[in-house]
Amino acid sequence: MVSRRTCGPWSASAPLTGVVLSRASVWRLLTGRLGWSLQRPERRAVERDESEIARWIAHEWPRIKKGP
Repeated sequence: MVSRRTCGPWSASAPLTGVVLSRASVWRLLTGRLGWSLQRPERRAVERDESEIARWIAHEWPRIKKGP
């Protein structure tokens, strides 16, 4: 069984380079030297159209909810 600590980008480079890095070292490398950052998705889509949603709820949803 593979433990959680032996999986991840910090252990993936070891077979290729022979260098084993800690999680903290990989994090510093990615954020500090390579400019990466945490990317978290927004709660709502940017393209969200509130007026279209209101129209759909008022006209389409009752028709769908009623059934055939």
